[in-house]
Amino acid sequence: MDRVTVTSDVSHLTVICSCRNLVVYADPMLERVMHEIFMNTTLHGGDVTTITVSCLTKSDGTAVVDISDDGVGIADNRKERIFSRGALGSKPVTVCISRGKFCQ
Repeated sequence: MDRVTVTSDVSHLTVICSCRNLVVYADPMLERVMHEIFMNTTLHGGDVTTITVSCLTKSDGTAVVDISDDGVGIADNRKERIFSRGALGSKPVTVCISRGKFCQ
C-alpha cells in the first residue's frame, strides 16, 4: 500500500489504511490496479479528501481489500456503461477488475 500511495499523486488526500499487517502475494498487476483506482479518485472524485482502504482476511486465507473515498461517486446512470469492457477507451481493464472480477 505504501508504494501505491507514493506512486499515485495523493499527497493532498488523507489515506486511511487498516491493512498495515496484511501481506499479499499477488500478481504485480494488483499494484497497478490499485494505483489506477487512486488516480481515478483524484481525477474524477470531485472534492474528495479521504481514501479509505480496509482489509478483511477470510477463514480460507483469502483477503478482501475494499477501497472507498468520500468523493462524488459515479452517477447511477453511468455505472453499467463504465464497467463494461471497452467503454472507456484505453483503460477499461482497471475499472473492470476493480468491479470485483476479471472481465472476459
